[in-house]
Amino acid sequence: MKLDKIYVIGLIILLALLLVLVSLLTIKSLIYKPTVDTGVPFTDADPLSPSPEITEGIVTAPAETTAPPEFVRERDKYLFLAVGVDKASGRGDAIMLVSFDVAKGDIAVMQIPRDTYIEFEGAEIKINEILFLRDVYAIRDIIEITLCVNIDYTALIDLEALEVMVDSVGGVEIDVPFDMKYSDPYQDLYIDLKAGRQILDGKRATDFIRFRSNYADGDLGRIDAQKQFMSSLFHKVMNEMNVLGAVTLAKGILPMLETDLTLDDAAYFAGKFFSAKERKLTMLTAPGFPIPGGAYYILSKEGALEAVNTYFNVYDNKITENLFDPSLILCKEEDDDFLRIYKYSMLPPRPVEG
Repeated sequence: MKLDKIYVIGLIILLALLLVLVSLLTIKSLIYKPTVDTGVPFTDADPLSPSPEITEGIVTAPAETTAPPEFVRERDKYLFLAVGVDKASGRGDAIMLVSFDVAKGDIAVMQIPRDTYIEFEGAEIKINEILFLRDVYAIRDIIEITLCVNIDYTALIDLEALEVMVDSVGGVEIDVPFDMKYSDPYQDLYIDLKAGRQILDGKRATDFIRFRSNYADGDLGRIDAQKQFMSSLFHKVMNEMNVLGAVTLAKGILPMLETDLTLDDAAYFAGKFFSAKERKLTMLTAPGFPIPGGAYYILSKEGALEAVNTYFNVYDNKITENLFDPSLILCKEEDDDFLRIYKYSMLPPRPVEG
């Protein structure tokens, strides 16, 4: 009888401690608020501008842009850059710009194809190669300057952290479009997934998003597969996790990331996410086309600008065309195929609500 009473008392004490912990986290999330950068990074001196052209001793400076109006930062909208890394190659495997409106509970994710053309330090490369040449923060800087956004937090995510995240919610439901089989002993990578709707654990889910072959439209098909994965993970987190579980998960995986996000920041965003009356996820791919031959993906200036103003602009003012990519880093101007897509293609964003 005494043992039963001790057991009951112990259980009450444990529940009380858990209640106190949740209350403290809730209070902290109400008091603490991450700071936002109120600057306007894309109007500063552009460190990635091409060097002045020198012709017969005459120096020609890059074209100037019109000075923007005063930009006022929205305080309840945060931008994140998440880059998934392929450790075997050292290159970015997935690049996602994420907006979180903490007042509304709205999340928007724009995937920037890894083959996106970029001029970087005088070289013509794909945007994912910047990670190999420099670091994730160089990717952040070039996205800020070209797309005219202000990114608050950056995270470099490897597959190990992603596996932990998926396993923490009991796996994700994925409709695998076809049999996926691949073997690469050099990377210690072995993929063997059967077609059909199924629950994938962390290891098999990362296999799914790493698989690159057999998509009818190449890497864009793989990007659509990543969207399916993101949507499934979002709904599992939304329906099967609470703020305490999210903070516990963040505490476990933050040390596995290269990020400027702190545990206090993660607790704040988790609290806002789970306390929101309505939560909506919108996913899209940065508007553009692969050039003939598929060597590069070229952004559509008009489409990308519309996407930024609709989902990722954190200022009261709209981003205008003259501000967007002022140094023409996203286009090889002397190439007609590049110009047709970048300047003249009318490609509106095609958002999908997950």
